[in-house]
Amino acid sequence: MKKYGVFVENLQDSEESCCITYGISIENIKIRNITVIRSEAEKLVDLLNHYDVSPIHFREIIEDFLEEKSSV
Repeated sequence: MKKYGVFVENLQDSEESCCITYGISIENIKIRNITVIRSEAEKLVDLLNHYDVSPIHFREIIEDFLEEKSSV
């Protein structure tokens, strides 16, 4: 079983402001800047690993997560 994982990055905008963002990766696929809340990224990783989600569906699931999050 492949394992998804959380990674952290410092995101810097054009005004030199910086914030920490969390992304998720598996194999050679990385999706950056998913959330600024580590626990959200960890919960999503737990679900992806629990359901053994194929990397083929990874981007679609992240898009659905972000769409749902923005509609709340």
